[in-house]
This record gives sequence, C-alpha cells and structure tokens, in this order.
Amino acid sequence: MAHRRPGRPRKPTVAEATESFLRSKSLRATPHYIATITGFMRYFVDYYGHRTVSSLSIDDMEEYAVYLQNLDVKFAAHPRRYPVAEKLSKTTIDSHHRTLRAFFNWLIKRPEYGVKANPMLEVPRPRIFDSDVRIKRVEWLTYKRLIEAARTLEGAAQKRALAILYMLPDTGCRAAGLCGLKWADVDLAERRAHVVEKFGKGRYVWFLVNTRRQLEEWKKHAPKSEYVFCSIRPHDLGQALTPSGLYQILTDLSRRAKLERDKWVSPHDLRHMFATYADEKGIPIAYLQALMGHERAETTARYIHRSGEALRLAHDKYSPLLDLLLE
Repeated sequence: MAHRRPGRPRKPTVAEATESFLRSKSLRATPHYIATITGFMRYFVDYYGHRTVSSLSIDDMEEYAVYLQNLDVKFAAHPRRYPVAEKLSKTTIDSHHRTLRAFFNWLIKRPEYGVKANPMLEVPRPRIFDSDVRIKRVEWLTYKRLIEAARTLEGAAQKRALAILYMLPDTGCRAAGLCGLKWADVDLAERRAHVVEKFGKGRYVWFLVNTRRQLEEWKKHAPKSEYVFCSIRPHDLGQALTPSGLYQILTDLSRRAKLERDKWVSPHDLRHMFATYADEKGIPIAYLQALMGHERAETTARYIHRSGEALRLAHDKYSPLLDLLLE
C-alpha cells in the first residue's frame, strides 16, 4: 500500500504572525500598550502582510524604515484620531522600531516561524535629541492655573480632576497605571498604591497626605466602580478611564485655564514634572529611578528638565573658578 508523502508545512505570513504576536502579548500587557503596538503593527501588515515572516531580510527592514520616514500622513491607521498631513515624528518612528524588534524576538523563540535572527537589530534607529521630544517642563504657575481651573468645575467632575492633578505629579505614575488603578490596590492609610504599567509590570507608588485627601473626596462623589478613576458620563458610568480620556480631561483643563496652546499639559508632562522637581530638591538618582519604575538610570535622566535658574545656581556652586576666587 502506497503512503502519501506529507507536504511541507505552510510558512506563516506576516499578517498571521502579527495576529498571534498581539494575542500572546495581550495575556500580560495593559490594554493601552496592546492598542499602541496594534497601531504600529497595522502599518507593517499593510506593507508586508502577504510575505512570509521567514523571508524578511535586513534589506526589507531598511526599506520599511525609509517608508516610515517618508510617510506624509500621521494617524493614518489610528482608531480615534483624524489623519493629519504631516510626517511621523522621530519618537514615533523609534516606537515602530522597538515594536518590530520585540516582534522578531518573539518569532525567534518559536521555531515554527523559521526566523533565525532579528533583522531590526541591523537597522539604524533615528537619532533623537532633546529638541525632538515634545515633553515640556511644567512650571509651578502653569500647574497652579490647572488647579484653579479644576476648582471651577462642579460636583464629581471637580473632585475627579483635582484627584488626578494631585496624583500624577505626586506619584510620577504613567497614564496607563493611573487608568488601571483599582480601589483594592490603594492603601489610603499607608499612602501607597500598586499600579500596573508597561508590559504588565507592577510597582508601588507613594503619595502625600494632601493627595490622600483629594482621593478621599473623590471617592465620596465617585460612581460605584472598582476603578479609582472612572467615567462619570451616563452611557459608560463607572468604566475605567482610558489614557486618551485622561488626556482629554487635562486638555479641557488647559483650555479652561486659558493656557497657550504650546503649554497645554498632558498626563506624561506631569510624570516629567515629578522627576524634574524631585531632582531639583536633591533626590539621589537611584531613588528617583526606583520611584519612576525605570530599569536604567539613563532613562530617568531624560525625564529631568532643569530650569535656567536651577542651572545658574548649580553653576555658581560648582564652577572651578570658585577656587581661584578663594585664593
């Protein structure tokens, strides 16, 4: 009796591998992170989705990097934002690079995909300078105007806005960590909370008595929900705020405070505010790194935005000419 020889197994395409990659990541990452990398991978699938993942070479990935640099429309594949006739920023392109490196590392660990090496490791990342990063230093006057704007709101909207404005710069936590925070993970007596942030990693953040008071006030007015920061709109009452929803709250407060457009404050600006002012108060970098949840001190250093006055005082204290003057 003749036996039919089994054919070679079909090689998975980029589209198929991407679907499995995102499903695997969703098991331990936050919804915000999954939504972000899904947007990045959508570009990649549109460009190379029909190809088998094992056929992609360094040349292919360099070609794709050039494609990203020459894109003329931002937010083309964004689920909630309108397309804008503008090129992608260097930081966005770098995020694409990092997502694809993670994608190929994931493939290498799974022999069925036939990927032996990570081609993205050979593709140069865009050089990002301070001028390319859109994070701004939040001055105290700007922050106080936001607080005053929040106090003009009424009821639950006011209490929630104040709790957010105190919590973000007091803890330095990320937007995703704040949005996913549950009351069960908040210890008001000990003034600490357990947040889950990037890649599903959890850590503790601490807050002052003033912030605790704002949380307690918000809790009195908040709808019944397991989430600390939730929606107060009738159609999704009690559901967790999304990072984009949190961003919108701060944008509305910036408008209400009549800030100039380039001074509107985002959730990440307030995370940078925590790092900047903690540094100016003299916190050791190792402690700041731990409080920020960074793996490397180099990352923490990028969050510090020193004012001209702080630099002048540092100069006057440490200039080598001081020794000459003393002589």
